[in-house]
Amino acid sequence: MEAKAVVAAFSESPMLRETLAVLLEGDCQLQFLSPGTTAPVAALSPDLALLATATPAPLVADLARHWPRLPIVAIDPTQIGGSAAAAAALAGAGIETVGLEPEAIRTAVISLLPARRPDDLLRVIVAEIGETLGADLRYSLTMLRAVPALCTRGGSRDTDSILASILCEQAAVIGAHVEQLERFRTRPRPMQVSEQFVSALCRQLEQADAATTQRGLLCACSLDTAAPAVPGPVALVPLVATLVRAHLRRRSELSVITVRAAHNRVSMRYALRSAAQAHTRSWPLLLASLVLESWSWRISTSVSDGHETLSVFGVGMM
Repeated sequence: MEAKAVVAAFSESPMLRETLAVLLEGDCQLQFLSPGTTAPVAALSPDLALLATATPAPLVADLARHWPRLPIVAIDPTQIGGSAAAAAALAGAGIETVGLEPEAIRTAVISLLPARRPDDLLRVIVAEIGETLGADLRYSLTMLRAVPALCTRGGSRDTDSILASILCEQAAVIGAHVEQLERFRTRPRPMQVSEQFVSALCRQLEQADAATTQRGLLCACSLDTAAPAVPGPVALVPLVATLVRAHLRRRSELSVITVRAAHNRVSMRYALRSAAQAHTRSWPLLLASLVLESWSWRISTSVSDGHETLSVFGVGMM
């Protein structure tokens, strides 16, 4: 796997975020953040900031104050609804400013990205998987550690029944996580691609996970067949769909998800659960991204106004 630098991107426009994802996610680890705050940047340790906002001045000031050596690329504010004064302020701050032109944006960002050691990206991904997996299992592991101590104190038959129920429930949760990791480890490797990838993914997302111990989830897909089909690894569809559904169960407030698909993209937008709004990554989606990495398909997420947008798309497809 090729090492990737980290780019923190700020934009209010969902359409512009999708465009930037298509342009850059093959070349860097792109993280979309709300233009209203730079707080998450510290946790990312980014190599570059990309500003795609009509009013970049507050962001520039915050970034310069907290990360004075961080390179910044900004899209010309006048081309995305900003004023000439906003553009002039960028020039005065010495910020690299580019027009709203895909190749110019990509060239400016890549030219400022540092070279990285081959194992840097994998190290970051493994750490993120471990952290988010540990957060998911913290309650279950705490309960399992508490059960032996409670059993030694003695109790009524009802107490023993409650403890047994807790033990079985939390063991099932841990078992479900281990099963997901085992599916990833034993995934098929050599395979052919097919133009039926998106339609197969839609069908798989709509199927219920019968064996799961977690809350139910319904995905309702609508497929637009007008766009040209982009081949993808059909043999990986069951695993990718299972991991995406696991991500949705963790983060979506509602149990019904509307999925819009074309032959080159699958997208969904959903309200975030309150506990999920502070986190930008999840281990199921990281695994799904790794699965698709070698097949010219990417997964991106962005958060805005309490909602998350998740997209699975063919590289180079707008």
